[in-house]
Amino acid sequence: MSREFDSRMDRKKSNTILSNIYYKKEMALESKRITKKEFQTYYEPLRSDFERMVNSVNSSMGFGQIIQKYIGTEVLNTYYHVWDNNLNQQVVLDKTTGAYYPPEQAGPMLWETSASNGLGFLNGLISLSGYRKFKYCVSCSDRNVPAFQSIDNFKKRYDQVGSLLSTHNTLDAYLFYDFALTRFNNVFPAVKYDDGVNVTFYFKDINGTDKSLNEIAQTTNKPVSEIETSINDAEIVKPQIGTNTVITSCCDESLSYVISGQYNVGATLYTVGMTESYCWYAESLTDQAPTAPETVTFTNGGRSCAECVRLNPCPSPCEEMSLGYTEGRTSPISDACSASQLIYEYDSNEGVLYQQGQCGISKAEIGYYSDGRTIYFVGGDGKLNEVETCQPPPPSYFEFVDIFSDNFNEIWSYTNSALQQSWSDVNNFRFMYDTTYVQLSIRIISTYEPPTQGSVFNTPPKENGLSYIDPSNIYGINLGYYLTIGCDINFYPTETTTIPVDVQGNFGDKFNPDWRTIGTFNATIIIPA
Repeated sequence: MSREFDSRMDRKKSNTILSNIYYKKEMALESKRITKKEFQTYYEPLRSDFERMVNSVNSSMGFGQIIQKYIGTEVLNTYYHVWDNNLNQQVVLDKTTGAYYPPEQAGPMLWETSASNGLGFLNGLISLSGYRKFKYCVSCSDRNVPAFQSIDNFKKRYDQVGSLLSTHNTLDAYLFYDFALTRFNNVFPAVKYDDGVNVTFYFKDINGTDKSLNEIAQTTNKPVSEIETSINDAEIVKPQIGTNTVITSCCDESLSYVISGQYNVGATLYTVGMTESYCWYAESLTDQAPTAPETVTFTNGGRSCAECVRLNPCPSPCEEMSLGYTEGRTSPISDACSASQLIYEYDSNEGVLYQQGQCGISKAEIGYYSDGRTIYFVGGDGKLNEVETCQPPPPSYFEFVDIFSDNFNEIWSYTNSALQQSWSDVNNFRFMYDTTYVQLSIRIISTYEPPTQGSVFNTPPKENGLSYIDPSNIYGINLGYYLTIGCDINFYPTETTTIPVDVQGNFGDKFNPDWRTIGTFNATIIIPA
């Protein structure tokens, strides 16, 4: 009986040992996901707090303390008793106000007690009601928090997380663990960078040394595929709570909504019901009420924001601008005023000028630009900054030539749609302007109000901008289009009706139009019998 019992116990013990070995082997790799938003709002402030402690412990002070004012479970304020290298002395920092105080002033200035009580509290001699203290050090006997190496390791790992997020501009990062390695050397911050086509893994060790995926495989002695799987399946490091989901636009991180239901944090979502973006990133869970339109639906399953945006480009935030350019180093900056104008793209939200077709990608060259009225400077950041105005041009005038009502040989018949007339020949406008570059836009409008039953609905006039570099004082403009007169005629005249028409020209800047009347004529509508 005794031998059988011992045999059973030996087998049980062996099975337990084998089970533990198998479990440890299976669980050696583990990854946790950290969203960029979570890092910025939670981990970075915490890392900054621990950095104060680490710097203070490594100073001549040899320790650091965190003091919390609290009621129940609520922390009302936090103070730091640390070493300040700039002042070369111990200080107490009020985190709320950012103010620093010498330790002897902390009691009366911060904790509503005497200077001696404040010092006694900091030195561990007395307690203060409503306040608690956490002391960090390497080997002091009155330490009441985890070992200093744990705090230092926490700070270091999130130093590297922040560095990776900043360098690769991803929406999340990871902590990849191999628990088979020694403590404090078993974690590797990482990001999964997706350019829309390929996915690349970047790692750092705890001290900030860059590591490739293959190098991590060699360090852990694990296959590349297992490491990739661990990161791809990573759960959020700080558990999320909430019945709804906060989403952020993959096109603009400042655009955020709450949508109904729980989605996996870090997932890429698709929607066709919102004009700001087709692609969205599931940022966190929340109990806040949904803010997205109720009619919009979301589909889960995208690989990443980058891939989604590559297949479904973001709306362009830019508008086209015609600008002349000079580098301004070997010639006066005023040369930009008369330089031949090219098309650029301008993001008014960011104030940045880009090359044509390169909105958000290739910034305009450094130098001076002008629309003919204002001179701008673009520096290395691409920002379009106003410098001065161009010298006003000499007086100019338009002379209207060869446009009369009898130019229109066709008869305009009444319809229920907008009146339209084709100008198929070249109509000449004569004007004088002392420059080799001219831009002229033409629009036709009518202010006619029908005297008989019916109504007139104003519609935007069509504009045609034409540019010439050939210096001359007579310019031919071949309109060659159907031009809406500027109103929809929707009435029932009883007799032939004549409509006065005004031809207006904008000479120069299309962004700041200065419309002038350059001719008038009468268009006659013949009512069929």
